[in-house]
Amino acid sequence: LCENNMQILKLLSEEVFDFSRDQMVTDKVKSMKESLNGEFSQIYQLCEFVLEHSQKPSLLRVTLQTLQRFLTWIPLGYIFRTTLIEKLVNKYFPAPIFRNEALECLTEIGCLQDLEPQYDPLFRQLFSTFLTRLADIFSPETDLQPAFENGSEQDRYFIQKLALFLSGFFKAHLKVLEVPESHQALITGMFYMVRVSEVKETEIFRICLEAWHMLAEDLYKSEHGAVNGSGPP
Repeated sequence: LCENNMQILKLLSEEVFDFSRDQMVTDKVKSMKESLNGEFSQIYQLCEFVLEHSQKPSLLRVTLQTLQRFLTWIPLGYIFRTTLIEKLVNKYFPAPIFRNEALECLTEIGCLQDLEPQYDPLFRQLFSTFLTRLADIFSPETDLQPAFENGSEQDRYFIQKLALFLSGFFKAHLKVLEVPESHQALITGMFYMVRVSEVKETEIFRICLEAWHMLAEDLYKSEHGAVNGSGPP
């Protein structure tokens, strides 16, 4: 019964905010979103209870999938003022059976942008902790091509989703990571993206190329601005 409820909630979010995006007027979507926001505390309590107490893999996976659908629009307090991120990074991402679903949730969180500066330290902590857990799976020196070629479908899916996480996080929070306390995490994250970029797969290459283009453009503008700023008035 609980698993069926999760499926319904997942489909509801998709119907309202994905599939109906072009069919419903903006005011209608806004109204439904506000209504769900007002009732999301009950949805979150159900998800939290399942993630904390359930031992059933299928129920846990569909709960993570349901959360992922909601993460782009729920009130930020449910993400940053609860134990959600800690559970995703330290409990579910390390477990192979839940890894891809947890990574999808973390990607949605990592791509949130244009937030208040008060959230910057939380994104730094998220990135640093994520890299620690990722190192338990493979190091930044690992050649991922054999794993992609010879691994399971879930392994290939994981590498593609990792590309989305790293590229999305860098595009949304590069400036947040460009501080002394996050310097090593930034370098390590880029080493990981280099490894992912080396995988010979078109979609992964496209994802990484967009991120490298953004990073190169940011570096060029920084250097160009520094040169122009150092000249005579």
